[in-house]
Amino acid sequence: MDYLSEHAAFLIRQAEIASQEERFSDATGIYEMLLKTYPKSRDLLFNLARSYDYEDRVGKAIEVWEKLCKLEPDNVEYSYELALAYRDRGWRKKSIERFERIVMLDPGHAEAWEELIACHEEADEWKQARQRTFQALEAVRDRKKGSVLLYVLAFEQFMEDDNEAEAEVCLKAILDVLMNSEQRHDGKYLMPIIRLIGHFSLTDSLAFFPYLRQIVDLSFDPDDSLREKLDSLQARAEIIGIEDKGYSSLLTGLLEVIMEDCDCQECENDIAAMEVSILSDIQGYAPHIVRLKHEHPILYAKHSRFFNDVLSTLDLKKLLDQRLTKLSRQGLEPNIIKADDRLVEDNDDEYIKPVSQGGTYRRDGPKVGRNDPCPCGSGMKYKKCCGA
Repeated sequence: MDYLSEHAAFLIRQAEIASQEERFSDATGIYEMLLKTYPKSRDLLFNLARSYDYEDRVGKAIEVWEKLCKLEPDNVEYSYELALAYRDRGWRKKSIERFERIVMLDPGHAEAWEELIACHEEADEWKQARQRTFQALEAVRDRKKGSVLLYVLAFEQFMEDDNEAEAEVCLKAILDVLMNSEQRHDGKYLMPIIRLIGHFSLTDSLAFFPYLRQIVDLSFDPDDSLREKLDSLQARAEIIGIEDKGYSSLLTGLLEVIMEDCDCQECENDIAAMEVSILSDIQGYAPHIVRLKHEHPILYAKHSRFFNDVLSTLDLKKLLDQRLTKLSRQGLEPNIIKADDRLVEDNDDEYIKPVSQGGTYRRDGPKVGRNDPCPCGSGMKYKKCCGA
């Protein structure tokens, strides 16, 4: 700390108050005045540069940061602030050179590595970004420190290389950072975690979801959207291989339509038709639904209201009649498909036929448009009558 007079200390306090009240130009004026008396004060130069930053006078801030870096060439803090100022000014080449100097002085400076990688990504220099990511990972590993974002970047690179073993190491490292950070609930790590979860729209590796769930549980999330996103992603990942595990193909098909989360009439018809098949063969489908509840609770939850009704053996005839009536109003007749994939032709003559060929329903008569006269003879438009 530089030695300053009591009067100078008083003025510095006034400058700090001005900054807190966002009177940045007043603070800048005080620091500029004091530097006429104490031109070599590192503390005053630092505060002046920060004050210029607050005023968005990036060019003036750069002049002061450069002066400080000349006074102390190996000062990492001064170099980092200068690199950020270069970046904000749009001087990418200079910012890259300065960030490179920082990681040379302090290889474990995770934030500098992040900014360096971001500079290359913004310029679409993906090869350089990739190289810097792995350099950064080695540097922070050696020093037992790092940041969530840095491990997220490395995770993405390893997944791109199909190296799931190293990708898993990155997830473990993220967990370690979060578990040992007192500030994990202040939102600091929210954006990197959102980026991590977003990556999983590109992968179906179920082995990673236990790590992701712990990461989300440790993260700050004001509206619980991360957990909802993760549940949806896990359900989509699970459904990919569920039919290979012996589940009924019609049940799998029902879940796939549910996961589309579409409220169009065609999807509603598909759902109703497949539910008719399940209600028509409770003994065949119930074991599959019970198994789904225990093995894939998140997937089960996507259509739990219907599944719970099926398993509770309530008025199944009423549930069946509701769906048959709904389909008949659309001029549709469901294809009854049993749990063993047998299609029941006219509810009488059973034979083996793939579900993909059998379809979920067939139309009884010609297709009726929403604005066509209702086939019931009421004289009203279909959408206002039976199609309502």
